[in-house]
Amino acid sequence: MKHIFAALPNLGWIATPLMVNLIPWLKAGIYLFPMENVRPNAFAYNSCIDEFLKSDRTHLWFLNADTIPPVDALKLLDDADKDIICGVTPTIVEYTSEGPLSALMVCRRNEDGELKTITGRGITWIDCCGTACTMIKREVVEKMACPWFEDKNWHGQTAGDFGFCDKAKELGFEIWAHFDVRCTHRKEVDL
Repeated sequence: MKHIFAALPNLGWIATPLMVNLIPWLKAGIYLFPMENVRPNAFAYNSCIDEFLKSDRTHLWFLNADTIPPVDALKLLDDADKDIICGVTPTIVEYTSEGPLSALMVCRRNEDGELKTITGRGITWIDCCGTACTMIKREVVEKMACPWFEDKNWHGQTAGDFGFCDKAKELGFEIWAHFDVRCTHRKEVDL
């Protein structure tokens, strides 16, 4: 796995279960780049890509500090050999009277062109995804103009993930979700 550059943008905190998973991944040879305390999100992601392009690694693996992929995620995503492939990560999309409503951040356009979250099994083609656990081939970011990520509203998502996917698709790259890579999404609160 010496071809993997794992970028971990964070705000000074990394979920303990993710740290536990990082140990075997580091032993497998990934390079870990923890980008700490950088805002806005797009600047942090773009800085990670800048560092990735300085390396000789062929695959960029974005990991969010609060997202915990299963320990076999590295192998499953790498073996899939796709331009862009994500593990599936739930996120809160709406607060209701019954509590938060979550959905997986993997989307496909319906017949009206609207993005809708989907579920599935195995490896499935999608239109866009959140990048909390996403592997990207080097040629994707090499072909794409900087800035790769922009902090603006893309289909209701402001972190730039969907915009990155739109740019990649315009260049002819395909985006996939690996539903066997089910991540958990931790939120910590300090009162």
